[in-house]
Amino acid sequence: RKGAEWDTLSPEVRQRFNNSPAVWLRKALEYSLRHQVAWESSLVKDSVPEKRYYQEMLKVSRQYLMLYPYHVGFALADILQATPFKYYTELMVDVIQNQKSYDTVPNFTAADCVRLLGIGRNQYIDLMNQIKVKSGWTSFFSGGKRQNPRNFLPTEVIPEFALEYWWLPRIAFVSVEAVENSSRAEHAIIDLLIKQKDYETSKRITCGQLPRDVLHSLYRRGLVFIDVPVEDEDQIILPPLANFVMNRVLGDYLESLLYQIFVSIDERTTIQQLATVLQLERQVVKTAVSLLCRLGFATKKSLSSASAVIHRSWENYVPAFGEKRILEGSSSLGAAASPREGTLHDPSRHSTTASSHSSALHSTSSSSLSSSSVISSLASHSAEKRIAFVFDSKLAAFLMMGNLGSGLKSHAVTLFERGKMAEEDLAPFLTELEKVQEVDEDEGEAIRYFRHAITLRQTLRALRTHGPVDMIRCESMDTLDPSTRARLLQKNYKLLISMAPLSLSGNGEHQILSSASPPHFGPPIAETTSAWFKLFVYHSSGYGPDAVFFPRGCRVTSLPATLSQHERLLVHKWGAEPAETSASLILTELNDALRVGPVLLHAYSDDVIDVPFPLVSCELSSPSPSLTLSSPSPGHSTTRSASELSSHPCLVWLNEHLHLSGSVGYVRFIRLSTTGAWVPIDIQYGVPLFDAELNVHVTNSLSLRKLFDPENLTLHSKSMRRVCLAMLRFMEEQQGESLPSTVSPEAEGEVAYPNTTFIFEQGKLSRCASLA
Repeated sequence: RKGAEWDTLSPEVRQRFNNSPAVWLRKALEYSLRHQVAWESSLVKDSVPEKRYYQEMLKVSRQYLMLYPYHVGFALADILQATPFKYYTELMVDVIQNQKSYDTVPNFTAADCVRLLGIGRNQYIDLMNQIKVKSGWTSFFSGGKRQNPRNFLPTEVIPEFALEYWWLPRIAFVSVEAVENSSRAEHAIIDLLIKQKDYETSKRITCGQLPRDVLHSLYRRGLVFIDVPVEDEDQIILPPLANFVMNRVLGDYLESLLYQIFVSIDERTTIQQLATVLQLERQVVKTAVSLLCRLGFATKKSLSSASAVIHRSWENYVPAFGEKRILEGSSSLGAAASPREGTLHDPSRHSTTASSHSSALHSTSSSSLSSSSVISSLASHSAEKRIAFVFDSKLAAFLMMGNLGSGLKSHAVTLFERGKMAEEDLAPFLTELEKVQEVDEDEGEAIRYFRHAITLRQTLRALRTHGPVDMIRCESMDTLDPSTRARLLQKNYKLLISMAPLSLSGNGEHQILSSASPPHFGPPIAETTSAWFKLFVYHSSGYGPDAVFFPRGCRVTSLPATLSQHERLLVHKWGAEPAETSASLILTELNDALRVGPVLLHAYSDDVIDVPFPLVSCELSSPSPSLTLSSPSPGHSTTRSASELSSHPCLVWLNEHLHLSGSVGYVRFIRLSTTGAWVPIDIQYGVPLFDAELNVHVTNSLSLRKLFDPENLTLHSKSMRRVCLAMLRFMEEQQGESLPSTVSPEAEGEVAYPNTTFIFEQGKLSRCASLA
């Protein structure tokens, strides 16, 4: 990967290739082809001819359904006449012949197929049905004689294909026959582009300076290749995703890079700055951003340098993503004046030399927009650090539900696929959320979707009173390595605040949550999302349900006496959401789960109260109407009197030791059926979205308690650090071994499994090796 030649490899590295240059060369070729490395930059350029190398690259790329390698597209078009259209045509032929479903085509590849071939999911299904009918269903499924899929595919790029005026046209391979079949206007552009073939990017003509229909025709015929220029100082806008195909994720290097760019980029950051944050070469970042622009998922924030001369045929196509966004920060986007007679602009008359065409193309004037006409409602926020609201994939999935309204779907796709929604895009999103109304209790599961949409609206409104807000998806941030994530968060945000609860990832943790700087109102470290945190609270406070924490691999033949008296149990499997179950049915489920990871099992009941925090001392000493206690699910009573728990000694302890007075979240209590006592079973840091009353209490407290004031942010960070250290010390004491610290993002690791069985009963935690 670092470009080391065989002669420079150490003996240890050579041993990994069996001391064989041939094995090393084969591996280097495989790597280069899978990563679509340009031939001149590859380690095999002295061993594999350029033409053969690119032939193999296209073969491997099609095999893995990868994106067309646009960064070497000119070489492919020039040497192999392999245009993006031809590539995707052959790729679709392979998919159809192998009778694969459309979902097997990766997201970005599918999006490019839609862009060039016009084949989306519905069109693909229609194609398959047409081929089956023509071939005969029996022949199609038995491998008999079939119709050639090429006969059903487009023969050229679809007419709706989008060109942007700031892109750069480039001559591809042009045969004598193609020239003979070209109009005089096409001839003129061909001549001009041949002349500019070796020009520097800054000196080349843009698409917007040429007649759009003529250029469009040349591209559809494969005679022109398009470059999408991206420079170090460019700033990029990512509008809400449109025409994104939600298929599978391939996981190749380029797709992974595109998703990293999605969640990392913003219109305040230049390409050079982004490369620094991601610790990537600038050219790698520019290649990825160029591809996002080509696919229509991004555009440049300022296009003044590319828009000085615009041919009048582009009038209805400029700007690309809405006038206000494109004109922001630009003062020279002008409209082309009437063209001269006898130039390319006039289809009735033609000049005969490329030089005269070139002269005419550049002889237009432009009218400038004064700076006062530039609409920039977000200018005041350009350099201001923001608030990041952290959400998870489950919330995005809720918002995709059709009964919430079709207008929310595209925003939900953006939240899920890009993993981010910036302040600049929140207004239309909130407009759609405003349309969501409460529904009746008999709506069943749909109630959850509506409730989350309404409380999200309330949360965003409250947060935006404290400054600009970005929404970021925790799973998307997890794709960044810890040091990159830390740099990105520190650069862009003054604080983080999470929804609660966050759904767990496969390993039972969310690495994004470990953020000492900026301050985080949410789970401070991964351990606080695990079963360990429950045991820590039970043991330290002396209050909690009867519970047993089984280690992985333990075989349970009967329930411990601690739990046998309880009819209802809550099962907390490692890396999964807690689930209620009957004690009489638990053993099989428990032993199956223990094959995979540890399990916390504790008593449960339907009598549940959620106590929101921040809390203050007055709420803990006497009943207070400001302390709302609510039930978390539709089957329970919705609110209870604050007097029931306001003086509970456990709340007093939790408030003092777990910083409940200066943080946000809720404590969940249950009433034990055996004793009638109220005990805590869980604590969640963050803004609850599943209950409107909890949400109102928490979001109102942000201003009432001035939680975001600088002195309180400092206190919050220090207090949560103490909580984390106490939690880690508890784990070390119980495990009897030293654990790696996860207080800082650089030291993140997986949460440690328990090494024995732990039992909590009558307010005491003990080890029980006999059950392990």
